[in-house]
Amino acid sequence: MIAYGIPSIRYNFKDLKSVIKVPTNNYILFAKYIINLLESGDLEKLYRIAKEEAKLFNWKDVFRSEEKLIKKVIKII
Repeated sequence: MIAYGIPSIRYNFKDLKSVIKVPTNNYILFAKYIINLLESGDLEKLYRIAKEEAKLFNWKDVFRSEEKLIKKVIKII
């Protein structure tokens, strides 16, 4: 996956090798990463890595994490 390195991407996917983080709003570099990925033939390799890394996540954990964050925000408001 290629994504802008916004805080949520950096936080949630910080240690994943399958997530390529590009500086925010640098659409030229973003496009270059996409072109390089397609031309290099590394897309299949990245897919295999991403498939393995996806096993690290499950919806229950995601829900609990989001629920906890929402409760913190509600307390602040």
